[in-house]
Amino acid sequence: MDIISRTLDDFKNLKITDAIEVFQKKRDEFQFVYQYPPSVTLGTHDGSWKLTNVPKELGIYVHIPFCPTRCTFCHYYRITKPGEDVIEKYISTLCAEIALWEKEAKDIGSSLKNSKVNAIYLGGGTPTYLSKSQLNMVLKTIRNYFSVTEDAEICIEATPDTLGEDMLSSIKELGFNRISIGIQTFNDDILKKLNRNHDAETAKKVIIEAKKIATVNVDLLFGLPRQKPLDWLDDLEEIKKLSPDFITTFLTRIKQNTPLSKIPLSEFPEQAETLFMHLLSMEALNEYHLIHDIQWAKKDNFTFQQLKWQNNEFIGLGPSSYSYINGLVCNNFPKLSDYTDAIKNGKLPIGASSLLDAKEKFHRAVVLGLKMASGLNVSELHDTYGFNANDVFKDEFLLLEKNEFIKRDNDLIKPTKKGLLFINEICEMFFSDGVKKRMQSAVDSGIEAHSICENWED
Repeated sequence: MDIISRTLDDFKNLKITDAIEVFQKKRDEFQFVYQYPPSVTLGTHDGSWKLTNVPKELGIYVHIPFCPTRCTFCHYYRITKPGEDVIEKYISTLCAEIALWEKEAKDIGSSLKNSKVNAIYLGGGTPTYLSKSQLNMVLKTIRNYFSVTEDAEICIEATPDTLGEDMLSSIKELGFNRISIGIQTFNDDILKKLNRNHDAETAKKVIIEAKKIATVNVDLLFGLPRQKPLDWLDDLEEIKKLSPDFITTFLTRIKQNTPLSKIPLSEFPEQAETLFMHLLSMEALNEYHLIHDIQWAKKDNFTFQQLKWQNNEFIGLGPSSYSYINGLVCNNFPKLSDYTDAIKNGKLPIGASSLLDAKEKFHRAVVLGLKMASGLNVSELHDTYGFNANDVFKDEFLLLEKNEFIKRDNDLIKPTKKGLLFINEICEMFFSDGVKKRMQSAVDSGIEAHSICENWED
């Protein structure tokens, strides 16, 4: 039996069509749960919050908001083809933001040096749009202020068109040991429609060269306009041949104010078809193990992502980035001008925030933990947060078990294969009533439920 036939049997046996009716969400209503509480539910930051302690361990995310081109699907904050003066000014401002966090630590008689950093992630945007000296300045400043461990995972996002021989050499020299490459697809026709600056052959060559110097993750997109399951299978077969250490398969989100959102919905695969594609990924990538709903690994784990999904603390630097520290979930100002002005005035550039109480911290741990293929440990949750998930979420767990979305193994609650297909919808079931109400209010006013930032500067 071929892979398509096996996946079709799986689709029928798991009763996916019936499962779609449980959540009753349309194709264009799909949202990816990446943060709790969601950005749209955060209140305006009043500036009164102060750091109370420096965490023993921290992850660091750095947003580099510059790109060589405007991809049609991208909704993240970024500036296309900025001048060198804009980039240099930004690097200086970014370093000043780190210094402001150190000031927060000194105000309570501590230092960021008391925090061990074992994961640094440069995302974007396109971090490899920067020069070697600019990347070096970012890493040097982080190392000057934080205690970065010798074996820290230091990751940089990249596009194939920015990963030439010189950049790969710079990445190695600067100490990056993980590269996350946005390939999206190996279909040249679709790449052109996405306004990507590379073709399939360039992508393949770049993956091969990148594997020689670092751990490599490759991002792929499914559910693209006019993409069929056989197109997706071609991408999966191609990536298996290239054999990167990690593969991340994103369902295309049709986000407001992106060029992709202007394409008629009829040109996108329907929801049942995208779920079939997701199942196809599980079948095709069975030589990898699943870390969470969309990421496959050969052997090792992804430290920064593990840190985030396991509810650990991290600081986000740069416009539109977000942090979780001392119980505060906060987003930096999304626009570079607002971000820069705040730092000029000696203030952390936090635009929106929510200080979580004990119950909301518990909700956060459950929501993020469910994303992990390894599941939730109810006893550990109780020991850490003081709430019994079996009591708090009795009805939710019963419904999910009845429909075979989760399974129990003593204290462990894990999403099933079917559950992983619907994990974002499942996670929303565990939002607190207050967060659900604020999220619905945002949606009623025309804001997407899990909006990050819809502002571009082209």
